Amino acid sequence: MTLHPLPAKQLTLASGESGLVVSVYDLILANYGLDRGLDDVNAAKDFAEVKAYTPAWAEQITGVPRQHIEQIAREFADTAHKTHGRSMIILGAGVNHWYHMDMNYRGMINLLVFCGCVGQSGGGWSHYVGQEKLRPQTGWLPLAFALDWSRPPRQMNSTSYFYNHASQWRYEKLTAQELLSPLADASKFSGSLIDFNVRAERMGWLPSAPQLNVNPLTIKQQAEAAGLSPAEFTVQSLKSGDIRFAAEQPDSGKNHPRNLFYLALKPAGIVR
Repeated sequence: MTLHPLPAKQLTLASGESGLVVSVYDLILANYGLDRGLDDVNAAKDFAEVKAYTPAWAEQITGVPRQHIEQIAREFADTAHKTHGRSMIILGAGVNHWYHMDMNYRGMINLLVFCGCVGQSGGGWSHYVGQEKLRPQTGWLPLAFALDWSRPPRQMNSTSYFYNHASQWRYEKLTAQELLSPLADASKFSGSLIDFNVRAERMGWLPSAPQLNVNPLTIKQQAEAAGLSPAEFTVQSLKSGDIRFAAEQPDSGKNHPRNLFYLALKPAGIVR
């Protein structure tokens, strides 16, 4: 992990102790590897240097000529400056439907924030796929997820669903350690990324489907036979190992989804 010096200031905290503090802006610039005049040996001094986040570095990864990257960046910022923020990013399925799309979104959002485009007429963020699904959700949600019976509805994110059940986790090259802050205890983050998904499901942080390795419709009957409530029976069975989370054994015949509908066969390499 590349480290960068920060323009930290020492303050006296409410407890009387002293501590070093930096602004969020300082942290962002450090993550972008910008030279702050702090003798940063890891920061590039010129766009032509092949160091993290320079146009020359991006060219090696993407194949986009660095001159084009520089030109678009300068034109976007210059337009925003001359028009008081009327530079716009239009995006949709080309970014939204792919793994790590959240990181791409954050990069674009930062660009808009830095150039003062957010909240400006004619500028900002224009997303052309997905927003049409938000308004109908109000009426659709109670029917699709039994909102009348249980609140809140437990909806699983599709990225985790396909990552698990389409065996995409088998081809993962990224490790959790590569994403860690240098201040984190790396010994607590061993294992593959699918392990962290499973851990989040067990702790109740991440809704999942299928949830268990047994049909949930049979749990009430088994609980009554054991003289327990369904909740008590499920907790007891999870502790004993008689019931397990489906994500722990995704290749088991009991645990894979029975119905799968595709709008487009992108996981199979077919793009409409």
